[in-house]
Amino acid sequence: MKLKFYSPNQIWFIILSLTLDFCQGSKDASYYYAIEKGDYPFLVLLKVKTSSDGVQFGNGCLMSLSWVLSLSCLLYKATKEPPTPDAEVSVFAGLVSMKDTGSAPSRRAIRIVPDELVSSNQCKNGPCLVLLQLESAFLENNWIRPAALNSGMLSAESQLVGWAWDLDVKNNFSRAVSLKVASLSTAKCHDKYKVVHCKREMCAYETDELPLTVREGALLVDNGYLTALKYEDTNVLSPKSTFIIITIRLYWFISWIQYYVVDDIPKTSFIETNNTEDDLFHPPRFNKRSKSLNASVKLNAYLAYTVTVVIIQLMQQWTSAAMLQHLVWHH
Repeated sequence: MKLKFYSPNQIWFIILSLTLDFCQGSKDASYYYAIEKGDYPFLVLLKVKTSSDGVQFGNGCLMSLSWVLSLSCLLYKATKEPPTPDAEVSVFAGLVSMKDTGSAPSRRAIRIVPDELVSSNQCKNGPCLVLLQLESAFLENNWIRPAALNSGMLSAESQLVGWAWDLDVKNNFSRAVSLKVASLSTAKCHDKYKVVHCKREMCAYETDELPLTVREGALLVDNGYLTALKYEDTNVLSPKSTFIIITIRLYWFISWIQYYVVDDIPKTSFIETNNTEDDLFHPPRFNKRSKSLNASVKLNAYLAYTVTVVIIQLMQQWTSAAMLQHLVWHH
């Protein structure tokens, strides 16, 4: 008989679950990590009509009050074909529970703009984003507000925000949740773990081993700024024995997003941290710039010195010639 050992985090979660279940009645796992309205006002719920006339739900993010960012693969899985203008997509905003879809503000997508990878039919093999233009703008309030983008670095710990997914029964929970994640060096993920294949991809992992996660398109938020979208789960274990996840870093897509979202161009901020696992802005890159700067300063100093010496010599020659001419004139 093989014994199963639990980590301290799992034991804590089991005790917490039993305690709260006893005090408040039966609650699913998402209850303990649920977010409140207004915590992440840019998180939206997508409802996509499938090829079999059913519906699938997914994560999305408000880039402005009339544009939403998501994964094209979400639409592909629902419709069994690359995203087309005929896809039927509804967007719900200002809610944290699927039970509120009947009363939450919603808009229909009237235009679908895939990034260049989808245009070249590569969305089944690589991470691809899609922008959805809505039929009319949402009204901004405390629960509905566009996201600001992080064009800089990632902290050691961030939040993965999205609609919860039950790992045990493979089904949606009814709540939006926030889970702690830690970043992993992209170079390490490529060389050691073999899970990233291009510069757009970035690794992270949940810091606690839980019976739930968030699905594709969930938002990786750092210091309140949208930094990446979750692309897929892997079967590779992280240093915390949780599975590594792949995300799409939005740093590479900011220009594309701002090109289309012209009604209210998303704000960006360069977040600077001391996270050594974030190698998009690797220290040697800055060191190289410093050396280049030092070389430039040295070159300018050398040129200034050379010009000064030449001018002094010319002035001495001119002074000598003037004095000689003065002596000749008086004689």
